[in-house]
Amino acid sequence: MKFRHVIGALIAGALLAGCSTNGSSINPTVSPGNLGNDKLQMAVGTANIGFDGTVGLNVVTTFRQPNGLSAVLLDAPTITGPAGFVVTANAPSMDAGTNHISGSVQVSTGATPPPNTFGFAGGAFKYGIAPYNSDNTGNPYPNGPGLYAEPFYSGDPVPIAGGPPAYPFFNNGTFISGFVGYSQGFSAFETPATAGSYGVSLIVPIANGPTRTFSTSATLTSLAPLPGVGAPSVTEDGTGGLSNVSATVPADARVFETMFYIADTTSGLFFTIGPLAGTGTLSGALPDTLGKCSGNNCQNGAGASASLAAGDNYAVYAIVYDYPAFEASPPGSSSQTPALTGPNSGGQADISISNVFSSTYGGGGINRRRPHVAHRIH
Repeated sequence: MKFRHVIGALIAGALLAGCSTNGSSINPTVSPGNLGNDKLQMAVGTANIGFDGTVGLNVVTTFRQPNGLSAVLLDAPTITGPAGFVVTANAPSMDAGTNHISGSVQVSTGATPPPNTFGFAGGAFKYGIAPYNSDNTGNPYPNGPGLYAEPFYSGDPVPIAGGPPAYPFFNNGTFISGFVGYSQGFSAFETPATAGSYGVSLIVPIANGPTRTFSTSATLTSLAPLPGVGAPSVTEDGTGGLSNVSATVPADARVFETMFYIADTTSGLFFTIGPLAGTGTLSGALPDTLGKCSGNNCQNGAGASASLAAGDNYAVYAIVYDYPAFEASPPGSSSQTPALTGPNSGGQADISISNVFSSTYGGGGINRRRPHVAHRIH
């Protein structure tokens, strides 16, 4: 039977959590004065998309205050490619066939988003472009953000969010309500990359004043992708976890680290294993009790719940990076300008997304078709 499902209700509070170091603070009111201290970074590379058999463009951004928090709560990004870069016809009509990938400055609440890639919701924040823009009341626009599935323009993208055990446990009811995981910082686009200089510009609206624009650029010099990776091998332990998740990463001097992502598409929980260094056969495990519970350290007590409940549908895949993606990620990174390229990456930020393992926990069998998800899920 074809494995087909939709992840439910994601992250009404993700903007506030993603823009803080500990999930409890938000950014100050934006003014022309404090914007002068903010810094925008960009890196570009290739995205080897294993489950679609294509190679596209990868874009990584950070936009941070000196203390490492997200610079703003609202901006409109546009990525512009070099001569010869043409966005695929699968993109929304305002971007398809052009050399740019765009979002829009917000207008009145309730307006119809224009047919571009990021719409009103998408902006560049602490780590990556995400649908975290807030409206004029401070709430995510228009009804709370979903998570972008990756890659853009794919017919069947995968959901991506950083969760435990790689990241601190937050499913205990004490974190910001609705938060499901940390941004992984990149935007992969299933459109052919072209060598040359790419730019990103952000329009930041200012209350009772002119807008402010931030711009930077990065160069894609090599179109050679990172090696492809097959679907991970997964062993269930039968008590809510995975005793082994492994994949073989072919030898390549550029490889910096690999992360395993587990998406429970029944419960909406996300888990992450890593970072794992090197190449060859890499493996890790998902502990049994990282499901939702109540109270600090509840995952280690009598009230703990299974990471993957019996009968839950879940998907597992690996992403290989040639740069320190985890190290630049919140909540651990408080640098205003974390490294977005690796020591052997040639100044690029390349990724390789594996094929997808998918199954039902305790179901005794697998389905290697990738999960079907909406591109932005509410």
